[in-house]
Amino acid sequence: MLSLLEVALILRPGPLPNQRFYLAAILAGIPMIGCMVAYLFRKIYGGTLINPNGIPPMEIAWFGSDIPIDLNLATEVTALPMLMGTVALYSY
Repeated sequence: MLSLLEVALILRPGPLPNQRFYLAAILAGIPMIGCMVAYLFRKIYGGTLINPNGIPPMEIAWFGSDIPIDLNLATEVTALPMLMGTVALYSY
């Protein structure tokens, strides 16, 4: 539902197109920032990155040891800078 609202804000003709774009960017960034905050404070509330019933983590070999990388976190870490780059390009 949030994505549909964001697309409507950007594509629908009307007044204040710049403000609607920035509002859509903020609405797109809120879940990503929420994921990062949950990641940073997961030890406080006992959360984990690995969902046993979800997508298994990707194992990366690093100096002889395997490091599990949660793919949801990898997606958020990639998407947030891309959103920031899109906003920067739009602002330019």
